[in-house]
Amino acid sequence: MEQLTNMDAVSEPIGLEIVAFNGGSYTGAILFTGWMYIGAAVCLWMVRTWKIGEDEENAAAAAKGDVELTPAEAESFQRSSFVKRMFMIQKV
Repeated sequence: MEQLTNMDAVSEPIGLEIVAFNGGSYTGAILFTGWMYIGAAVCLWMVRTWKIGEDEENAAAAAKGDVELTPAEAESFQRSSFVKRMFMIQKV
């Protein structure tokens, strides 16, 4: 017997309610799913941007020979701008 996951138990009723609300049309469910994928991609893009900044900070600490930056060094450390990190091509 197949075991349902939490996602299976939640996603089907949501989809059926969206279809029922639109009079049997699947357009609303399709749009909802598409926007959820776009939202997830944006969230991952922001996490990637944050991680690049963290990697820059760790590289600066390693260049100084420190394991971790002190609070005074962390304040003086200049990370690249958030927007610049959003469009960097770098393995994370």
